[in-house]
Amino acid sequence: MSSEVKIKGLSELNKFLQTMPVKMEANVIRAALRVGAKVIKEAAERNVPVSPPSRKNAAQYNAYAGALRDSLRYGARVNLRKGKVIAYVRAGGKSKKNPNPVFWAKWAEYGTKAHDNGNWMHPGADPSPYMRPALNAESQHALLVIANFIKMRLDTTHGLDVKDIGIGGE
Repeated sequence: MSSEVKIKGLSELNKFLQTMPVKMEANVIRAALRVGAKVIKEAAERNVPVSPPSRKNAAQYNAYAGALRDSLRYGARVNLRKGKVIAYVRAGGKSKKNPNPVFWAKWAEYGTKAHDNGNWMHPGADPSPYMRPALNAESQHALLVIANFIKMRLDTTHGLDVKDIGIGGE
């Protein structure tokens, strides 16, 4: 895969986007960002550490092997008037399978130092990065997916002639 994304016809695309109603433009961009964020989420799911919890954590927090993976979620927010478009992949919190929050997502990614947890001395934990490697490995692919989604959506839904818009890098 190339290290850069090349888009031909971007000025024509930008002119067309400027003529679209703001709500329609926001919907296209939000949907495109979601498909790009999904690429990163799927890579993070492949990277996330999955191991059985201790008996205490299983009982106290309803933890299970894969709870962190199941807590991964993605989405996008668009506020074109303020010029903000945000795609995100998050880990932790509650999930559909587990109503108890997965609070250790950050600790798995970055590790912890040895510490006294109030009852005993915890030896700390080595980092098991899953989110940052997913972003590093798949960011270019996600950009291509986003660009191709926008091109396809404008062609099929909004009737824009997109034959002059070329997207390369894969």
